Formats: sequence, structure tokens, C-alpha cells
Amino acid sequence: MHQRKHELRQVLNAIFYVVKGYNPWWLMPTDLLPWKSVYYYYAKFRKAGIWRELNDALRAKSAKRPSAS
Repeated sequence: MHQRKHELRQVLNAIFYVVKGYNPWWLMPTDLLPWKSVYYYYAKFRKAGIWRELNDALRAKSAKRPSAS
């Protein structure tokens, strides 16, 4: 089994930082993971359809919530 060099939570935090802030990958702060590592996982998840599945699951969960009226 392949062991990750970086914790998945750290990878996701870095991806969300870039995506949320509309920042270029190479301008990630140096206290986060190396941008090439983060982009590798982002592209891998995208190719595997993980982002679409996650988005669909969150939308379905949100639709089931009662609306605040």
C-alpha cells in the first residue's frame, strides 16, 4: 500500500486555500505544502471525478435540510 508523504487533511486545506482565494498555485504561502504536491492531488482528484462526487453529495445533503423560515 502506498503511503502518502503529506496528510490528506493538509492537502485539502491547501487546495481550498487556493480555490477559495482564486490564487495561482505557485503563489501558495510557504508554510503550506509545496504547490506542486498540492496541484498533483488536485489534478488527480479532478481526473477521478472526486470533486464532482463531493459537490453532488453536498448538494443532495443541502437539499434535504429543512429551510430556515
